[in-house]
Amino acid sequence: MTTPITENPAVTNPHKHLSKAERDALVSIDFYRRQKAIGHSYQIGPKRFNQHTVYSIERKGLIKPSPTGYTPTVGGEMAIARLKGPGQ
Repeated sequence: MTTPITENPAVTNPHKHLSKAERDALVSIDFYRRQKAIGHSYQIGPKRFNQHTVYSIERKGLIKPSPTGYTPTVGGEMAIARLKGPGQ
């Protein structure tokens, strides 16, 4: 059973419910379209993130696996918009 987007705290208030690493990984996944696993980390653009960070935002319903790595879900796109702020 999944949480509706309007009730998912990671979507409604990502600054409070996501760690700094999770917020950075989510925005990086949106910006860089190709990711790859390297050992116990993920290379997303020029940045590396711990495997648990990526799995955590996947469990929160903000990203989903794709053939090139991960892509944001609708809830993930809403959280990214809130993280970037108005007009960006």
